[in-house]
Amino acid sequence: MHLLAAEHRTTRHSAPKSFIFVLENIRADEEAPYTHKGQQVRSQQELGAIFAEAGLATHKTSGSRDMPGNFSDVCLWALY
Repeated sequence: MHLLAAEHRTTRHSAPKSFIFVLENIRADEEAPYTHKGQQVRSQQELGAIFAEAGLATHKTSGSRDMPGNFSDVCLWALY
């Protein structure tokens, strides 16, 4: 099996062949960190930094704010 070297991968200047979609609960930036059902809830900026550190670029984000009742805010990322 031949693996492609990193320089042969699709670059950030060309169209991606596929996307990774991530839908995640988020917290407002001004809120203190908290956990929900045993999982740490991060801000949209914190998660964006994690994706960038992993070498992923954000194509687009779409967030839902002011969810009704006790629902957490959510954000959807299209990453490549």
